[in-house]
Amino acid sequence: MEIGANSCNHCGRIFTTFSGLRLHMRRTHFAEFNATVNVERVKRRWTQEEMLILATLERDLLALRLRVPLQRTLADRSPTRSMDAIKGIRRTDEYRRILAEISEPTPRRPSPLPRQGDPTGDILGQLIGDIDELRTMGCAYGADKLVRVIASLGDGADWGELLVEWSRVAFPKSSEAERPSARVGAGPSMGTRGIRRREYARVQRLWSVDRRALARELLDDRGSPGAVHGLIELEPYWRTFFEVPSASWGGANNELAPVVGVEEVWSPCDDEEVRVNYPRRAVPVETGADGGVADGFQPDPL
Repeated sequence: MEIGANSCNHCGRIFTTFSGLRLHMRRTHFAEFNATVNVERVKRRWTQEEMLILATLERDLLALRLRVPLQRTLADRSPTRSMDAIKGIRRTDEYRRILAEISEPTPRRPSPLPRQGDPTGDILGQLIGDIDELRTMGCAYGADKLVRVIASLGDGADWGELLVEWSRVAFPKSSEAERPSARVGAGPSMGTRGIRRREYARVQRLWSVDRRALARELLDDRGSPGAVHGLIELEPYWRTFFEVPSASWGGANNELAPVVGVEEVWSPCDDEEVRVNYPRRAVPVETGADGGVADGFQPDPL
């Protein structure tokens, strides 16, 4: 061991191990020991700039409508903060207030009046001159609302909301189009197991609500190749069996048919029947001196 490797810098005492030196510093030189300890900061407060940057990122991600995990995406774009820290700050009222402030749409500035010689001025003058013609159209194509839009162009007022209101009247289908559900695009990327589960759940719901509709779907629309007959053909056929009342019963009462030997009493066989049926056992066989049968060869039973 190198001399002075584990020596105390304050009192010069030498120790054989580094752990002994650390224990000596901790017990004897307490203040100096605490000064050498590097304490990491576990929590760091969020500044207003950090919350504003994070709220801006969240607002932009929500505006793009990307199908990505928002929490993880914010953590990836904020390398100095962990996911738990981002999750905690998003729950605070101050962060929500900042997010609401930057998410509010900015009011539109009124369009300035066109200058002399500007081509937009000629277009505006032509529109204003056509107001009388639009008024004669009545409610067709929302002409009354379009007149208000043109009037606001001449006054320099905010014409955006009026134009949106006119478009809702003139083009109702396009204005009332709803945002497609996020589950619409999830079908092609779903696995075979998920598709089977979804189809099974749909069939179960249809079975509990309308069983005739389920039978019609299975037999007519999506039946297997073996289902050659549709519900239109099968329903009249089976109705003749289930809806027609049954005929009155005209059968005869059950009677026991005469059986030969039923009334006879069973009796065990006697000795005479045994002799007739089993003659070899009933009649004794003559044997020779050696025990063999005289009239023929008998194999040894063993």
